[in-house]
This record gives sequence, C-alpha cells and structure tokens, in this order.
Amino acid sequence: MPIMQALIYRGSDFEIHTARRSLNVNGSDIDCEPRVFDLIVYLIEQRERAVDKQELITRLWNGRPVSDASLSQLVYKARKALADDGATRACIQTMHGRGFRWVAAVTASVPAEPSPTAAANPAEPADAAVEPPSVAPPPAAGATDVAAPAESAGPLPAAAPPPTGAEPRTHRRPLLWAAAMLVLIAALAGLWRTVLQPAPAAPPPRVLVLPVEVAAGLEDLDWARLGMMGLIANALEIEAGLATVEPATARRLNSTGTPSSAQRRAWREATGARYSLSLRLSRAGPLLQLDAVLDGADGERRRSLFGEEAGRLALDMSGVVRDWLDRRPRSNAPPRDLDGEVASTFALGVDAYLRGNLDAARHYFTLCVERSPDSLQPRLHLAMMEMKYADVQHAADLVNEVLARVDVQRQPHFALDAQRVLGYVELQRGRLDAAQAAFERARELFQAESTPAQRAGVFDGLAQLASRSGRFAEAAAHLQQSLSLNTAAGDAVGQATAWNNIGVLERMRGRTAVAETALLRALAIARAHDVPWQQSLTIANLVQLRVSQRRYREALRLGEAALTQLQPPAPRDARAERVLLHELAIARLQLGQAGVAHGYAARSLALAESGNDPAGTAMARVVLAQAEVALGQPEALALYRQAIDDCETTGQIPRAAYHVARLAGLQRRAGDLAGLHDSVALVQHLADLARTSDLRAYTAAVQAQLDAAQGRGAEALQHLLDARGDALRAEDRISAQSAALDYVSLAIELRRYDAAGALLAELDADNDTEGDGLALAEMWRRARGDNAGAETLRARREQLDEALPPPNATALGTDVGRGGQIPP
Repeated sequence: MPIMQALIYRGSDFEIHTARRSLNVNGSDIDCEPRVFDLIVYLIEQRERAVDKQELITRLWNGRPVSDASLSQLVYKARKALADDGATRACIQTMHGRGFRWVAAVTASVPAEPSPTAAANPAEPADAAVEPPSVAPPPAAGATDVAAPAESAGPLPAAAPPPTGAEPRTHRRPLLWAAAMLVLIAALAGLWRTVLQPAPAAPPPRVLVLPVEVAAGLEDLDWARLGMMGLIANALEIEAGLATVEPATARRLNSTGTPSSAQRRAWREATGARYSLSLRLSRAGPLLQLDAVLDGADGERRRSLFGEEAGRLALDMSGVVRDWLDRRPRSNAPPRDLDGEVASTFALGVDAYLRGNLDAARHYFTLCVERSPDSLQPRLHLAMMEMKYADVQHAADLVNEVLARVDVQRQPHFALDAQRVLGYVELQRGRLDAAQAAFERARELFQAESTPAQRAGVFDGLAQLASRSGRFAEAAAHLQQSLSLNTAAGDAVGQATAWNNIGVLERMRGRTAVAETALLRALAIARAHDVPWQQSLTIANLVQLRVSQRRYREALRLGEAALTQLQPPAPRDARAERVLLHELAIARLQLGQAGVAHGYAARSLALAESGNDPAGTAMARVVLAQAEVALGQPEALALYRQAIDDCETTGQIPRAAYHVARLAGLQRRAGDLAGLHDSVALVQHLADLARTSDLRAYTAAVQAQLDAAQGRGAEALQHLLDARGDALRAEDRISAQSAALDYVSLAIELRRYDAAGALLAELDADNDTEGDGLALAEMWRRARGDNAGAETLRARREQLDEALPPPNATALGTDVGRGGQIPP
C-alpha cells in the first residue's frame, strides 16, 4: 500500500496512529500484522461507504490473486484486534453482496509537531510522525522464506509510477541484448543439466525394525522394547534415507525370545520389507550389550555393540545398518540430530506414544527440546503432540523454529515434515491459503527418499483443505492417493488414518452407508494395532456420523461412554474430547436438554480457545448459540449469526451453509424478514465460494423459509421437496432427511396436515426410537387434535430419554441433571 498520511483516529475505545502504525484498544497496545493494520485504516478512510472485496484485495495485496477466504481471515483478525467480536459488530460490518463497512464513530486529527525537548529525549513518547521504511527489514539470521506463512507477510511496496516520457532507444537496446544473453545462458545450462543428470535413483530398501528383546533382569529398561525400535527406525529414515515399516505396525509382531529365520522371513513378506532387523539388549558386566541381526534375501549380517547409554547404542547401531545398506557417500548424509542422553529420552517418548500414553510422550519430547535446543526431531514430534492436545499456537511456534533452522538440501526429511505439520497448523487456524501453500511446498520436496507415510500425510492434509471448502470430489481423489500409498507400504496405521478421513468426507457428502463402512474399518485397524488415540478419534467421528443421521440417542450411548474413558486419570486426548463434547451437545440439544447442551458446548469452547484453535472455537460457538436460542437468552440469534460468520472465516463453508439453513427457520418464526433476506444472500455467497453444487440443499432450505414468511407456502414446500429429491439422487441421505423433516415441520405450521402425515408415514416417524421423529409425530397428532395419540408418543419418548446415560459431571464441572437450566 502507499504510505499513509500521518493521522490519529480515535473512537470510544481505540486510538490509531497511522504514522507510528500503532493500535491501542481499551488502553492496551495491540500487536497486529501489517496487512491487518492497513485493512483497518483503509476501512476507516472509506467509512462513508461499503468497500467491496475485490477493491480490498487490490488495495491490500496489490492485485495478487488471493481467495475470499484469505480476506475473510484478515477481517476476522481485524475484528479480534479491535475487540469487535461481539454480536453487534460495532466497528466492521459485513454487507453481504457488497463487502465490508466501517460503522463505528471516529474522529481524525493531525499529530502535533514534536518539541525539541521531545526530540532530544527518545525515552519520552511523542506524537511525531515517523515514516515507516519503504521496504521490510532483512530476516533474522537463520530465518528462511518458508518459515513465515503467506498470510503473515506485510503489504507489498507500492509499484513505481510509469515514466512520463518515452525512454530513449539507446537505453533499451543494451537491456534487450542482455536479456537475450541471459535467456541463451539459461537454455544452455538447462541442456547441460539434462545431458549430465543421472538416472533417477532406485527406491530405497525397506527395513522391518522389530521390537527389541530385553533380557531378564533389565526391567528398568522395559521401555527399550518399543522406544529403541522407534529410535532406530527414525534414524534409518532420516540419516540413511531408508524406508522402514511403521513402528506401530512392527510392535504387533510379538514373539517369545529371538524370532527364528523362518518367522522373520514371514514377517518381511507380510509387511513388504526387503530386510528385517532383530535386536536384543542385555548386560555384559557393567555395560549394556546390543546384538543385531540384519537378514534378507542376500544373506545375514550380525554385529554387537557395547556401551553405557541405551539411546547411544541405538543410534550407533543405526549407523552400522546404514553402512550395510546405504550407498550414499558419507559427505552427503545429513548430520546426526540426536545424541547421548537426549536419544534415550527421545526413545522414552516414542515408547510412550506407541503405547498410547500421550501425556508421557509429551513430557519426554518436551525434555528433549529443553536439553537439546538445536535438535529438530523432538520439536517436530512435540509439535504433532501439541496438535493432538489442540494447542495450535505452541505447535506453530515449534514448527516455525524447525523451519528457521532446517537445511533443506541436507535435511529434506525434516523440511518435508515441517511443511506438512505447518499445513495442518494453518488448516486448524482456518488460514486456508497458508495451509495450501505449506502443503504445496511439502509436495515440492517429494523425492525418492521421502517415505510413503510422509507423502500420504500431505495428501491427507490437501483432502481436508478441499473438503473444508466443499470441494468433495477433489478431496476424495487426494484420499485415494493417501490410501494407495499406505496400502502399498503396508502401513496399517496410515491406512486407518486414511479410512478415518474417508469416513468424515463421506459423512459430509451425506453418504452415510459408505461413511460408516470406512469408519468401522478404521476402528478395526486401530484396535488391531492398539493405537488408543486413533480409536478415540474414530469413535468421536462415529458419534458425529450418528448425530448427522439424527440418531441422537445412539450417539449419546456411544459418545458418553467414550467421553468417560477420556476423563482423568486416563491419558488426555483434547482433540477427541472436544469433538465428542461438540457432538454430544448437539444430540442433547435436539432431545430437548438445552442446559446440558450449553454446558458441553461451553467446555468444548474452552478446550478450543485454550489451544488457540479458531476452527474448533467457531464450531463450539455455533452450538453454544443454538443452546442459548433454545433457552430463550437475549441476543441469541445475533450470536448465532456471528458464529456462522466465524465458520466462514475459518474456511468451514459446508458447516456455515448448514447453519444458515437452521438460522433461517428461527428467523422466520421470529418474524425477522430482513434477517431472512440476509440469510438468502449469505447462503448463495457460500455456495459461490464452494464452487460446487453440493450446497444446493441448503440454498433451497433457506429460500423455502423466505417463501413461507412471505405467504408463498406452496412454493416453500415445493422447494423442500425438490431439495430432498436432489439429495436422494446424489445419494446424500443426510440432506434428504433434513429436507424431509423441514418439510414436515413447515407443513404442520401451515396446517397442511395430510401432506405432513404422508411424509411422516414414509419416514416411519412413529418408530423412530433414536432421533427426533417421535417428537415430530407427536406434534403432528396434537395439531390434528389427536391428543390421545400424542400422549402415547410423548410417554414413549420420555421412557426412551430416561434410559439415556446421564451427563458427564466431570466434563460439565458440576453434577447437572437432564433439565433445561444452564449449569452454574
């Protein structure tokens, strides 16, 4: 952006110095990104009108093509900086279809000139205008361009103005000759590289590192069975560029004593490995002894090492195996990242992780980071742990530290993993463009030495990115790539992750049977390989599927049991707990337990906010607002509308569209015609963002509510029938069921009882013992005057509700019953 005029803007609770580029809100200085500051100032400058999105993009990004999601994220940050995240949007309002407008009262003044005294005393603040530098300062030593996500960069300098007169030909001709010579040199260099470039390297051999046999009498080193196995497998991949069988798969290969040659051969065939490495740890006098046997089709190699540190022995043995199998010159090998005592601590963390003890794993990886500030491997593992704990900010700090230190040429393994984890961090923050950039940078680092697990992880991330934006077909293609990679590599845990993601995607598409099959496959693999965190997350996703199917009572039975297993003293899994609380809140709300739903949603919100998780925060605020609507809280509809905006800002387009459809029904019942028109514009805007036809059921539902509000009942009902038909043809049973129940509810309100009754009979609502069909059938009978039939259904419904598991008092923080009161 061009340099701003030196002004001071003041409002009731903020003050902005454009020359200083400072923002003070409620007496506190706020540190905001340069582009966020520029957005605030530009909206204030243009406060007499709404500024459309394209104008803002041109102004803030100098015309560079960026997505609407990037601008929405920038507006979200600006509102947060201004503490403008309440229901009223007191500073920046969204004008759907028109852009954004500054609406708060503001006065502008020119800063006073500094006095000589003030100029001589830099410690004393002054209002002097200080022009910002025209170019950004150089990066700190050791920083790399990839360390900073795209969204954190400041605005580009303004383009230089065109010359006023024609440039003399004598100046241009040498430039043309120089350009031509550069093109020729580049072409010759490219040809030379093509001629001299060696043939692509063969894929590295795959090694099955077996669990370490720990001799009797070494009970204090029991962790070495899995910890040393994982440490050696990591070292072979990172330092030698070898492929290894996923440790979570290898740990299931149990045997008594040293496995026989035939047993090792069978395991290699089962896992697709060319070599197997058997290890035995024992004591030789005062020293530890580590015996290794590497065998494959080309014979058997043996070696014994002695030392005092188990971790050092593991790393030294990985060096021996590397010398046996790795053909690269030693000068090309990456530097060792772990050493000595830190290696043993890291192995303890690996052991704890493989056993499912996330608390202990987090503790040991944290110790590694503290004891070895330059080691990259513990930082990456700790960053991934923090994502499971939903501490997104700490994960971001760790991965950016890795990116600032990694040598991309000599440590491509770390660089790829760091970009992949950064992609997930940005995805969780709702910064979709930054996530896309990180995943694409990770793809650029794909090479012969990158493992299938690494590549599959990148495709999983790209799939989540596409599904967030409603691009379901693209997401499905990425997940198929991930599943193929994991299947070919025999990586059972990776396969479970892929099936889990496929299940979530198919649920979003409304294909409930396919979703259930995929999730059950993921759960079976996670249980067979004893991966507790993956079991918890898969069960949370199954609960989410049941809620989407409106099988609320089944969701409660499954989800409450899973939630109990996650409470202390069990190892913590904040991500799974947050998802479970969110879905259980929806189920409780739909069954009339708004107070419990409010408590669960508040706990889910606290978990998301404590981890600086914007996407999880937006999800929790949506359900919290729905509960407050049910409880009759003031301003609840405005809070619901704001929460939907937050879903859009964090890139959750399908979720936002679904909730606009729910909000529209509430607006119609409240007589809010202006709000309904706003919802119609918003859902169309969301459909345009998704650029697919997958959201048309939601657009039809919102239009139906507007038609009904304007007295066009027949058209409204037809919209819902059409939406149901479209959803059934697309095999989207979730949207079809939602449209059907919306149709019944609206038909009852319009006193079209025969139409409502026909569809209720088709849905078999009288026998819906899991969802809200019984309540709807009861309402239909009561509206027709069949009070006896309605009472029969009410009694049956209450009997079913009495059999439900009680709310989790630990999660709520209080022993609350099933009533409608908000827990204190």
